[in-house]
Amino acid sequence: FKLTNDISVATMVGTNSHPFIGTFDGQGNVIDVNIVDNTSGVAPFCVVGTGSTIKNLKIQGTVTSSGYHASGLIGGVSQNEDYTTISIAGCEVAVQVKGTSYAGGFVGHSLNIHPVFVDCIFSGSIHGCYEVGCFVGWKESASKPSFVNCLSIPASVENENSYNFSHPGNGGSEEDATLVNCFYNRSFTTKGKSK
Repeated sequence: FKLTNDISVATMVGTNSHPFIGTFDGQGNVIDVNIVDNTSGVAPFCVVGTGSTIKNLKIQGTVTSSGYHASGLIGGVSQNEDYTTISIAGCEVAVQVKGTSYAGGFVGHSLNIHPVFVDCIFSGSIHGCYEVGCFVGWKESASKPSFVNCLSIPASVENENSYNFSHPGNGGSEEDATLVNCFYNRSFTTKGKSK
């Protein structure tokens, strides 16, 4: 799938029964979103299947949800035993995310898969949420996110009990994430690390 020009959207792509699967190449274009929904995992790509790639894209606008795991790009991941990762490369999320708990700039809930971020920037904002991750809002303990050449430079995050890259999730730790040449511009109460 290739995006050939800037677009505006107000609906989500992907469901638990029919996740988005494949490669989405934004080709440097912008998706301007205005999504309002009361479920969990609200995002432009609501559910993405493992093995998928999203690249070369900027997302801006607003995502509003009264559920958990709202996100500026991917709400949640549909697991497939043949794949254990999703890849996000060359993307910027400049979305204003408004949710309740465990929202993420890029991914609301990564479950047990291993999201790989390369050359990505979070420059949006997250409001109305208890604990957030500027890249990954929540993960299970087996998930090991990795970040290469990424920037966490949020315009604003309402809750100081948050993380610059990935929330440690249920039984996990910040050390579960691998960061290479990644930087952030703010220190939360719970630290996000840089390497």
